[in-house]
Amino acid sequence: MDFIDYVKQAVEIVKLNGKAAVDVSKDKNATLMGILIIAIGAILSQVFDLEMLTIMPVLILTIIIYFIMVGIMHMLARLFGGQAKYMEYFRAESHAAILSWLVILLIIPFLAGIVNFLVSIWGIVVSVVILENVHKLTRGKAIMVVLIPIIVLVLLVAIGLSAYFGVLNPQAFLPAP
Repeated sequence: MDFIDYVKQAVEIVKLNGKAAVDVSKDKNATLMGILIIAIGAILSQVFDLEMLTIMPVLILTIIIYFIMVGIMHMLARLFGGQAKYMEYFRAESHAAILSWLVILLIIPFLAGIVNFLVSIWGIVVSVVILENVHKLTRGKAIMVVLIPIIVLVLLVAIGLSAYFGVLNPQAFLPAP
């Protein structure tokens, strides 16, 4: 398969085609194409922000973070009885990163927030479908695997904000003497 065929497969995954996710997960040649899909999304995010000097660091950091996030999700999936290998799961999730290409729509100012929100929600749905098909999880378990990192992140942000604002105004958190 060539790059265009992998892009078509990625689009099928984003359209919630579980068979396409399984096909990509089994294709060892899809690993490099998945990384390329992630890289194109990272580059597009920087080009449209007119931040040309940060393209390389953002590109490298995005790929590293993607490997880590997929690793976290993979470990959770395995705890819930998932059957896929890490690279199988990575291939399918990396192809789903084609959603990041929608950053092109952010050049239209009033669409930016809406597009980001919708892409985030759809990304969650796509991840659930990938977990169901590649890791062979039930829908409930797949939803839990996707939601656990989100909940942990929200809690960490809440704790961080509480600590930050507590430092700025410690009397607000201490009882009056």
